[in-house]
Amino acid sequence: MKPSDSLLKRLASPWNMLAILLLALAGLIGFDLHGARVAIESQERQRLLQLVGMVEANLSRRLQSTSNALDSIRDELPGQLLSRSDLSALDRRLQSMVAAMSGVRSLSVLSREGDVIASNRPKFVGLNVREAERYQVMRRGEDPNLLYVSTPFLSPDGVSSLAVGKVLLDARGELKGYVSAILDPDYFSVLLESVLYAPDMRAELLHSDAQLVFRVPAAEGIDAPDFINTPHSLFTRHIQSGQLSSVQEGLAGSNGQRRLVVLGSIQPNTTTANKSLVIALSRQVSSIYHDWEREFLIKLALFGTIAGVTSLGLLAIQWRQRAYTQLCRNHEAQTCQADLRLRESEERFRKLFEDTVQAVVLLENGRCIAANQAALLMHGMDHLDQWVGCSPSELSPWLQPDGQPSADKLAQLMRLAFEQGACEFEWTFLRPDGQTFIAHEVVTLIHQGGKALLHVVGTDITEQKKAREQIEFLAYHDALTGLPNRVLGQDRLQQALEIAKRHRNGLAVLYLDLDKFKYVNDSYGHAVGDALLKSVALRLRLCLRAEDTVCRLSGDEFMAVLPEVQGYPEVSNLCTRVLSELGGPFELEGVQLFLSFSMGVALYPQDGSDSETLMLNADTALYEAKKAGQNLYRVFEPGMNVKLLHYVETCDALRLALKQQQFELHYQPQIDLRSGQLEGVEALVRWRRPGHGLIAPGAFIGVAEQSGLIVPIGRWILHEACRQAVAWQHAGLALGRVAVNLSAVQFRQGVVEQDVQSALEASGLDPSRLELELTESILLQPDELVMAVLAQWSALGIRLAIDDFGTGYSSLAYLKRMKVDKLKIDRSFITDLLHEDENQAIVQAVIQIARSLKIDTLAEGIEDPLVAEQLKALGCDGVQGHWYSKPLPAAELEQWFNQRPQA
Repeated sequence: MKPSDSLLKRLASPWNMLAILLLALAGLIGFDLHGARVAIESQERQRLLQLVGMVEANLSRRLQSTSNALDSIRDELPGQLLSRSDLSALDRRLQSMVAAMSGVRSLSVLSREGDVIASNRPKFVGLNVREAERYQVMRRGEDPNLLYVSTPFLSPDGVSSLAVGKVLLDARGELKGYVSAILDPDYFSVLLESVLYAPDMRAELLHSDAQLVFRVPAAEGIDAPDFINTPHSLFTRHIQSGQLSSVQEGLAGSNGQRRLVVLGSIQPNTTTANKSLVIALSRQVSSIYHDWEREFLIKLALFGTIAGVTSLGLLAIQWRQRAYTQLCRNHEAQTCQADLRLRESEERFRKLFEDTVQAVVLLENGRCIAANQAALLMHGMDHLDQWVGCSPSELSPWLQPDGQPSADKLAQLMRLAFEQGACEFEWTFLRPDGQTFIAHEVVTLIHQGGKALLHVVGTDITEQKKAREQIEFLAYHDALTGLPNRVLGQDRLQQALEIAKRHRNGLAVLYLDLDKFKYVNDSYGHAVGDALLKSVALRLRLCLRAEDTVCRLSGDEFMAVLPEVQGYPEVSNLCTRVLSELGGPFELEGVQLFLSFSMGVALYPQDGSDSETLMLNADTALYEAKKAGQNLYRVFEPGMNVKLLHYVETCDALRLALKQQQFELHYQPQIDLRSGQLEGVEALVRWRRPGHGLIAPGAFIGVAEQSGLIVPIGRWILHEACRQAVAWQHAGLALGRVAVNLSAVQFRQGVVEQDVQSALEASGLDPSRLELELTESILLQPDELVMAVLAQWSALGIRLAIDDFGTGYSSLAYLKRMKVDKLKIDRSFITDLLHEDENQAIVQAVIQIARSLKIDTLAEGIEDPLVAEQLKALGCDGVQGHWYSKPLPAAELEQWFNQRPQA
């Protein structure tokens, strides 16, 4: 016998063949289990990566918003830290900013020595936090553009918190203090809890030095996550790599518990001094692979059963072969034993079929011949008799994804399984009680007893589908109103544009904003504000067409995409209707609110051919509408961009001018008509702008008032004018009083009282040598605080003058109510005084009224000596104008004064 024949004979033995088959079966099962495990882990990692990305974006925006707020505070501070007299107004300013911000617990201004000089929390004022660890990072900072993030610390109520801040430098770049914010821990808790979708999930916010900031859910007695305990841990490698904008994942654990971890870094849209925050999401591996482990045990049991049954069958065959010689004598006994073993084998298969947790159904010729208990429960059946002999479409309608029954589609899938040997799909089923569920079905063709059967294994995936749909919904919709968010809104606009281009139709983009929405939150709280936004969203959807898209861009700003809108008339009617519908009262939690709205509209194709241009132009039109008043709409015009660009460029240039000290004061003499003596000078600001020369105030004061920059500019003018007046006094120059103009914006900001007091204290000027020129709009305000401030100034000896009298309301009520020292007659009445009888009558009336009230008068714009003589004859007290001198720099004014002949 050849060796090869002997080997073939050994391999052909029953036991060797059985071993080969079992090894092959074990390999197939192992390969299938491995693939399932890899798919589960990949799906879980992808989900965690997406959630980490969402948290990164939200926290980055929060840090960016806080950084912007700190910039706003820092821009409003003077070049040197405020004196103690400024604390009350600054505290109120900080309190109003914190009330308008979410995610921030406190705002503070610190001196260079670490003293808290202002805070929205009065109990913090006066504390010295120089040695506090959370402020050490700011003490080492030198760059005013960087946002410094502290290490985590425990707040007084025992909650982990973070502090962020920016340094405050003077004009020479020297450190003068800090502006700091303590972030609200509740904001982090709510954000981290929102991404937890499984009980075993853990979300952690950490500092780069491995200190734990927040953990959701909270775990007592644990200072740091278990994946940062070693020098070679996942967290350490992530930090040392320097790629803090990326995410990593891996397995880690220190107590035998294995977790799947995904790390990400917080990257705000601003420059930070230390990229120090890391977000970690993790899940227990045991929970992730729970279903896989159950499937592993089932398949292991099935493999063991098959191996055992096959071995028993082989033993039975061998036994029968050995007992064949005794068949005649013991035939009946052997037959009974074979039947018993067969029944036992069938019982094992039956138990395996019935006890598995997955729904299993056997179909023959499209009709059910067997189903286990799990299948009956999943389909809402009580007894197997209800199912046997029926087709699936008869006993539980199989529905298409659109919800319509489709027996033809089912038959097509069954044919596919017969042709290919297997197929799998997701399907919606209807239970007898009317409830639907989604199942993942795996259909396999098997052969048994010469019959072709379909083996159907189903798994209920309804909850997984709902969770996935919820995540997708939140990614493209606003959580408060349910409207599409900015991302989905831009996508809808792009689709509408493509349709409009293809069919050559018009299209309108409408931007809508609530006027003074901040006052609703401040007066009634954020709960009423949120309810108002939801009501506005609902009313917008109802007053627009079904084909229109409404989305919430941010805060109280909405966008509507209106397809097939042709021209201005249709847009005008639509905007008028929307404003009318929104003008009705809003009933919110027992509060009735009447609101006004502003709208801006951009039309396709005349105002832009792409989504970004149309949205930008609609926003520009909205800006123009808000600037024009309330409850108005504006359709975009090309000139709007020029105005907006000029406004933005001028604002940026004014901020730079404040930092680089580009402003200077010129002084124009004021002459007493009776004596001819100099009674004072008026301080007039000039802007020496690089590349533009010397700019008069008329070219930039309007922008400064509209942007609020008039407050720091006016503060500088007050300080500089008072300082120069004292310098002249020390030099022995009798230049009289110095007059400074005040803007109504300075009063609305609530800081002008402190600015005047600070200027007087810093310069040492006698209040009686300061004259403040007010506009009529300031005195017409019904604010008792304004009147109290004016009365206080008058009591100190500061003179009050009404500028440009006669051009505004010219009401005598405020002259009687408030002690005014001087009326300045506007130059428009002086220009043609010699030739216009009406002007002469007006000037004479103003002088007589002022004299009866014991108020001085001063005429502006004197360029003719004959006009001065006429004013003197009418009884005017003083004059100023180019006839005497144009506005001069301080040094030139001194020369003019010394060379001027004494009257």
